[in-house]
Amino acid sequence: MSKGTILIVEDEEDIREILGMHLASAGFAILEAENGAQAIDVIAAQKTDSEKVRLIICDIRMPEVNGLEAVEFFHDRAPEIPVIVVTGFADNMLENNLMARGVKKFLIKPLEKLQLLQAVEEVLA
Repeated sequence: MSKGTILIVEDEEDIREILGMHLASAGFAILEAENGAQAIDVIAAQKTDSEKVRLIICDIRMPEVNGLEAVEFFHDRAPEIPVIVVTGFADNMLENNLMARGVKKFLIKPLEKLQLLQAVEEVLA
């Protein structure tokens, strides 16, 4: 039985796969998006509660629609879905800005499996 669906928004395929494997091993169903535009399409297409994404894990620096733009969309259109930002760049101003926009956690890559799973469990608790 799945603990729910998590949308991973990450332009680097290997990172997307690793995050997905860690989360799937903990009992979550996974959806993937290569960029913010694909993620927006996924969230906009949800119609029923059974399709609902429980959590979004989003990178910031991506082609097409970047993470900041995607986070704005998620905040405006799906405020009930918590967002965890995962980025390779530590930036206190960016972190504060994103937390003010409703982001629940700001994590720096590379992530250890335990760190990721703890953050997910805290946000979903």
